[in-house]
Amino acid sequence: VALAAALPSSVAKAFKELTPDNSRRPADFWIGLAPAAADECAINIAWTPRPGIEGRGAASSVLVTATSGAQKLYEGVLKDAPASFKAPAGQVQLDFTIRDSTGEMIDREQRAVTVPDLAKTTLALTTPVVSRARSASEFRALNAGPEPVAFAGRDFSRSDRLLVRVAPYGTGAADARVTV
Repeated sequence: VALAAALPSSVAKAFKELTPDNSRRPADFWIGLAPAAADECAINIAWTPRPGIEGRGAASSVLVTATSGAQKLYEGVLKDAPASFKAPAGQVQLDFTIRDSTGEMIDREQRAVTVPDLAKTTLALTTPVVSRARSASEFRALNAGPEPVAFAGRDFSRSDRLLVRVAPYGTGAADARVTV
């Protein structure tokens, strides 16, 4: 029965966007959406370098350019901190230029993100933010902080502690209760 079941389209799309373990891509990306204002969403971007590939340096920084139609929404270099910017409802094109420590371009990637119309959203969840702590003290600091930093990687060790945060939004969010 499980093999015959089809994945919902949004889940199938999310799986397609994951970087495969055997990928030669030099970075993993996490792109999150959360309501920011009455008519805008915040697009949050975090990245994690993958191990260097023979003959090519490891990723050191990422130039992110976000556009909606002809309008440039954001342009900036990500090194150690994530980026966040506001976007109106509709399609947003994200262009990533990945550079090594000498500034040489080692890869490019493009992704399209659909920003929901908040006025028409009845009930939805923000993109889950998975944060990783490597020690108990790191986990306490993560848990005490207001906004944990998303971990964009996919590799975890058994001793890692994970904090997952998600929130409901939309016109029915006031009555919603999230349980795990």
